[in-house]
Amino acid sequence: MNVLEISNFSFSYFPKQPLLTDISMSLDEGEIYCLLGPNGSGKTTLISQILFPSESNKQNIKLSGKRICDISLVEQAKLVGYVPQKIVPLHISVIQTVIMGRYPYQKNIFLKPKDEDYQTAYKAIEQMGLTNLADRQLSTLSGGEVQRVFIAQSLAKNAKLYFFDEPMSALDPQYQSDFLSLINWLASQGTAVFFTTHNPNHLFSLKNARAGILDKSHRFTQLNKVAQEGADKIQEVFGDSLSIEYSRKQECFVSSFRF
Repeated sequence: MNVLEISNFSFSYFPKQPLLTDISMSLDEGEIYCLLGPNGSGKTTLISQILFPSESNKQNIKLSGKRICDISLVEQAKLVGYVPQKIVPLHISVIQTVIMGRYPYQKNIFLKPKDEDYQTAYKAIEQMGLTNLADRQLSTLSGGEVQRVFIAQSLAKNAKLYFFDEPMSALDPQYQSDFLSLINWLASQGTAVFFTTHNPNHLFSLKNARAGILDKSHRFTQLNKVAQEGADKIQEVFGDSLSIEYSRKQECFVSSFRF
């Protein structure tokens, strides 16, 4: 089933200065979509406009077959999980933060969450390796730990579609690997995942992911297969600062930045 569909999507902050132009893509249940591009290419803007579209784009975005303008905010909150790139830690505990992911399922947010909500929240905390931090205040955690807390909050929704904006930017290599395993698992459960990154290796390590790339001029290119053509396009976008080679040992392309 089609979970996300974008057609003829364009956006600009200023008149006659287009930032994103005529973007079309779709995402089905159980698919992973990686939006790759250098910093400043427009990845965060695209996600923001999908989730919080301007009037001109509300007709061009569909969630689960319905135009986003025809779906209530509560239903949208149940359908979609979102972890932004910039996160401001609150002065509350990890479990209090994660349980917020269950709010769309409560008739009144001022009521105490049910036992099943706490069970779902603790399961998400365990998935992100945060069990021993459940009662800690967010303000006492590292940037990577805070990022994992908000991923857990999103997972607590049990949504059909997840958006993760640069989810691995503050994570150690081990947790980056864990996150990639997590989104593979989500896809195996029929959940759709859309994430952004500026690291081509995140895409190369996902053999079945679909992808698009935004270049420094905000031009969008669909990469149907991360084969040689995709690697060539990625090389073109990142330029000589990036080296891409095929690793027979890992059976995928591997990139490294030159300093």
